[in-house]
Amino acid sequence: MSNRRKTLIVNKELQRKIVLSVTLFPTLALTVSSLIVAVFCRKLLGEANRVEADLPSLVPLFVSVLGFVLASAAIVVHQAIRFSHRIAGPSYRFIKSMEQVGGGDTDFRIKLRKDDLLTEVADAFNDMLDGLDAQGPERPGEAGASPSLSAADADLPATAGDARLEGCATGGAPSAHA
Repeated sequence: MSNRRKTLIVNKELQRKIVLSVTLFPTLALTVSSLIVAVFCRKLLGEANRVEADLPSLVPLFVSVLGFVLASAAIVVHQAIRFSHRIAGPSYRFIKSMEQVGGGDTDFRIKLRKDDLLTEVADAFNDMLDGLDAQGPERPGEAGASPSLSAADADLPATAGDARLEGCATGGAPSAHA
């Protein structure tokens, strides 16, 4: 079975942010350099016309520079999309895996492609699944299981992070205000 995804865009918003952040400065630099070359080519052409000199290689030079800039921009965007996929793909896999664990299924492991990023997170997630499997059928939060907080934990002061995470244990979203 092949572990290749068929869709290059798996999380449009995340990938848009990554592509934009990766391509913005190189594309701007290429555009500015093209404009500078265009200005100098125009100046050179004007000077050549004033002295009635013929510069037949100036237009091909400008066209080749413009072609280089366009090709470079296309390569930068393509690589940024591929890079974003190496993050968004595993991110999508983690979300689906968390949904599986939330449904009680721990009989799987996350497998990423060799070039994907976030492999350390996948390893930690798989270690967590191993730990859950080792606990057996009775896990914290289930009937008959020991409480998840010890008496010593109850004496700890609340932190801002605790308030932001309120609701996560029950499946809710983190609180936006702390």
